[in-house]
Amino acid sequence: MVNEDSLNQKLLHSLYQNSEDALLILRKDFTIIDANNAATALFGLNGEELVGRKFSELAEKYQFKSNKLFDLIGGNTLPLTDKQSFEVS
Repeated sequence: MVNEDSLNQKLLHSLYQNSEDALLILRKDFTIIDANNAATALFGLNGEELVGRKFSELAEKYQFKSNKLFDLIGGNTLPLTDKQSFEVS
């Protein structure tokens, strides 16, 4: 008998890792604790190089353009309906 929870976890992990979008999992202090394959490709760093960094380091290095992004880094919150994205220059 196959454990349904185990299958669901494997499916979610596969969706996360194989997403075409760069996804990072952050702690409340914006320290990166995981990055999917698209994120490692975007930043040109492997997962070990990303984990433990502050997201603000990447934002500064890659000059992300979004006031809302920097509001988040500063600890401010955004409404869930706000879908503004950022660009890598």
